[in-house]
Amino acid sequence: MRIILYELKKIFQLKMVCLLFIISFIFYQLFINFYFEHFLNGRPALDLYRINMEMIEQYGYKMNQEEFEHFKKVYEKEKAAADAYLQARQEYVEAGLDTYEKFRTADTEKQEIRELVDQIIFVDEVDLFWELLARETLIKYYENRNSLFSIVEDHPLTAEQKERIKDTITSGNIMSAEAFENYNNLIRYVAILIVISIMFMISPIFLQDRRNHVVFLQYSNKTGRKIFNLKLQTALIAAGFITTIQLGLFFILYRGNKVGMFLNANINSVFTHEVFWFELTFLQYILLTIVSVYLLAFALTIIVAVLSNRAPNYISMVGFQVPLAILLFAVVIDYLVVRITKIGLPIYFLPSAYVLLILIGSFIYFWSVKREKKVDLLH
Repeated sequence: MRIILYELKKIFQLKMVCLLFIISFIFYQLFINFYFEHFLNGRPALDLYRINMEMIEQYGYKMNQEEFEHFKKVYEKEKAAADAYLQARQEYVEAGLDTYEKFRTADTEKQEIRELVDQIIFVDEVDLFWELLARETLIKYYENRNSLFSIVEDHPLTAEQKERIKDTITSGNIMSAEAFENYNNLIRYVAILIVISIMFMISPIFLQDRRNHVVFLQYSNKTGRKIFNLKLQTALIAAGFITTIQLGLFFILYRGNKVGMFLNANINSVFTHEVFWFELTFLQYILLTIVSVYLLAFALTIIVAVLSNRAPNYISMVGFQVPLAILLFAVVIDYLVVRITKIGLPIYFLPSAYVLLILIGSFIYFWSVKREKKVDLLH
């Protein structure tokens, strides 16, 4: 335990921690902060989000056909209010825009008409008209819910996929596409930041010993060779700590997005145009992504630590890590964190992928430990 604590102190040197803080701060400002500051970026995203909340308050987390008819009646009442708004303004009556239907289908190629439309939508930003646009979108999603059968475009649907999509269509689940998409964008970049952090902090764990020729002292006796295993354990502990801190800070900030009402909503919804193999609430989905990030972080840590033990210098270490980072950023995080359990992937893809990842990590771990016990000092 004393050796592990000593190695942890070496990993979390003040200068390394300060550099990691700077890297994280810059990364947050460049890639993550946007999704906090501009959550519900523009309209009608804001209106869609608010109406989804209103739907849950009125109908619960599911909407049946009767409730949908009520939702359309509310839309018709708002259209009548929009008619009254337009008819009360002489310039719109004179331009022939005295009803909402005429306003919505107006020929904006004409400058006079375009200016009148822009005045309400973009200058005055009349909430009533934005809400109507949002309600039209949600009504369209519900009425055209059979279009979910076309969400898998690269190959014909299997019988299981068709059945799963049919279940989603008939469920009437209410979920905010804006909240769901926002979280997926955030967790993707947080996972990338965690990968960068682990690579940066764990890479020197063996390289420093090689540079200082400590390995010659360690490998000269049986006890010293056990330090390799202890350093691997230290790397895993450090990675767990880094991942926990990064996720903890992220979720502290994420609370500001105020998505609490949707935590119990099912992510399989015609309103998000998303279908997953399993019935998951938004909260369960979040927890699943957290577990996925941890598993990915631990597997990556073992790979990085072993590379650190094999690389002759820092330049070689960076050379080894660049293709690994590209693979993680472009493919692995997308499939194993963001797109987990999506209907477009085989039903057992996620568990199979993580079982394979765990097996690969375990194999590398135990193979490396066994190898270090017998490796030639001059190898």
